[in-house]
Amino acid sequence: EWYGHNGSSWAPERRSSYSYTGGYLAREQQEEYIAGNWVLKYDMVNTYNVLNLLVLSVYRTRNGSGWDTTMCYEYLHDSHGNVLEQHMKTWDGTRFVNKGREVFTYNSHHQVVRYQGTGWQDNGGWLPGHHSPDVHYEYGYTTVVGTNDVPAVNNNLTIYHNPAGSVIT
Repeated sequence: EWYGHNGSSWAPERRSSYSYTGGYLAREQQEEYIAGNWVLKYDMVNTYNVLNLLVLSVYRTRNGSGWDTTMCYEYLHDSHGNVLEQHMKTWDGTRFVNKGREVFTYNSHHQVVRYQGTGWQDNGGWLPGHHSPDVHYEYGYTTVVGTNDVPAVNNNLTIYHNPAGSVIT
């Protein structure tokens, strides 16, 4: 539940409920607190393949008397279950149309080493920076044996034990 301050006190604003099937998130619904009542406003439904990998998330919003489908995310995976591409599509009233795409590249340890976000051109084709910011990240990983061998970047350093589970402080 989320609360907001109305000027004199804290009051409920919205809350979410989650449904799971076989341990996987199947549905999320969000309600808003309006005039003393909880009103269902948002619905997201996930679809998984036979390997239990997320392949589709569909989002709908309440229009008063029913639901409007607004957008979806489609996910493409490699043989190791890593997400290779995430496609964002918006609903044009009859079908989903491309809007944005995120592409991930992995190293041999299945760690993300590159991320590229692109948008869809109205005349077709993916174009960096169109309809979404041109986003590109490169990731690097360093294996260290002792704390004297740890390079700090911008005076920031977080150490995780291997296998990672929590931050060592």
